[in-house]
Amino acid sequence: MMQEAVFSTCDKAASDLQPWPAQSLPRSQAAQQPHSSRPAPLRQITRNFWYSSWSFHNTHRLVRILPRQVIRALSSAIGHLAFDLCEERRDTMRDNLRVLTGLTGPELTACTRATFVNFIQMIPDTIRFAGGSFEEAKSLLAESDGLDLVNASRARGRGTVLITGHLGAWELGGVLLAMQGMPVTIVTYAEPQPELHRWRVEYRKRFGIRTITVGHDKFAFVEIIKTLRQNGVVAILVDRPQDGGVPVQLAGRTSHFSPAPALLWKHTGATILPACVLAEPGGKYRCHLYPPIEMREASDPAEFQRMNAQRIADFFERLIRQHPEQFYNFVRLWV
Repeated sequence: MMQEAVFSTCDKAASDLQPWPAQSLPRSQAAQQPHSSRPAPLRQITRNFWYSSWSFHNTHRLVRILPRQVIRALSSAIGHLAFDLCEERRDTMRDNLRVLTGLTGPELTACTRATFVNFIQMIPDTIRFAGGSFEEAKSLLAESDGLDLVNASRARGRGTVLITGHLGAWELGGVLLAMQGMPVTIVTYAEPQPELHRWRVEYRKRFGIRTITVGHDKFAFVEIIKTLRQNGVVAILVDRPQDGGVPVQLAGRTSHFSPAPALLWKHTGATILPACVLAEPGGKYRCHLYPPIEMREASDPAEFQRMNAQRIADFFERLIRQHPEQFYNFVRLWV
């Protein structure tokens, strides 16, 4: 049972973090990627079973029954076991962190193990947020840094694009800003299971957070622009776009970032604010907002997207190096 739970944790991480589309990785490199020794049908069964609205609802019941300290201790143990057993995810994360941080040997191993433990501890906290009240959410949040930057951006009246990556508890950022009375919209891809997608949309709605799903709706981009022109706050993950994105240099290697922030700025003049929500030693989470990243014009559309995506990638590279143990990108970053 415990071994199956760990395998499901690895599969859940892969689904939740929305892997690169197949075409983003050349065949020669894709063939070199490690594969799980478990049969494909078993991997699919565990993923469909655990990464579902059923599992999230029942995890929520568990976190409502057991004290948070107990849940964190259990999550830590599962995180250590996941690191030991999930070879493919461990090797991928280790390689990502090696390139990003320059760590080697025992230090790299310790950092990689910490990402597993921190990620697994974050999951029940996210679910606790989803089923709780504003007061319960506040109990897990430290004071935010940089809320004045959001207020200054909204004072401009042209909308705010909050950009973040798979760094820290990104799902909690929208809740925190909604608690400040801000009109928050989260842009996301659809979840693998419709029931799970509805579950996420509904819990965000309880906090006053709107969801715009991209990928299949051709009018989604128009809806995002409309939201920004109404001076809304739109939150977007930028570090692993499903449509392939545009090539950038990340730690001297080629990766892909989303061009969406630059395109939204071009159409609306919105402020582009980087943000992340990081766990603190005491177990609380703090939202960090940083000064705007200035977008720049370019005569060539492709260069415009690449140049501004690179500016964003440069910022997040520095941020990841400061907090590598909270970088939860369990898929290969490099092209």
